[in-house]
Amino acid sequence: MRNLATMTCASILFVACACAFAAPDNQIPNGWRVMGTGQDNYSLAKDPNDSGTFVIQRVNDKSGHNEYASLTQRISAQSYIGERIQFSGDLSTNDAGIANLWVRVDGQNEKVISLSNLGASAPKGTTGWQHYSVVFDVPSNGFAVAYGVILRGAGEVKVRNLAIMPVGKEVAASSPLPLLQMSPGATMPHAPVNLGFNQ
Repeated sequence: MRNLATMTCASILFVACACAFAAPDNQIPNGWRVMGTGQDNYSLAKDPNDSGTFVIQRVNDKSGHNEYASLTQRISAQSYIGERIQFSGDLSTNDAGIANLWVRVDGQNEKVISLSNLGASAPKGTTGWQHYSVVFDVPSNGFAVAYGVILRGAGEVKVRNLAIMPVGKEVAASSPLPLLQMSPGATMPHAPVNLGFNQ
């Protein structure tokens, strides 16, 4: 059975991709946005010891565990139509409520077509570096692909080595999550941007 906390974590994020909250521009890599709730309770920045690693950290424990922060990117689906795609990266957590990689495919009518994340394998607590992936299909009516890394609740997650690439149909797709509709932004790039956080 899929972990309910994991489902809730993802579901919260994808309601209107809710709240874009402020973070210093010089801490957010080019091409990325920060989404979430409780903007005063999270720090989001590149790791000062490794420019290819991004850190999401909860800095205030006074609020409820349902708050979250996500580093997010949304691109055109045009180059991926008809493909099975893998979104992958390395995650390391420290006392994390739950961390996740997630992917969403949107249609032209601004409705969510599919939503996937790491499911029961999403890390929580304290874990060393491990490689994770989410595999999804982009159907003919796909218009945009959104993806990112999220931290829900307390603790810290570090992410590095993000990649998006086509894979064969022999690679099993991740189980989809229940859909909640959203209102995405009007503009987006046509390809992934700055996955190594070096800009």
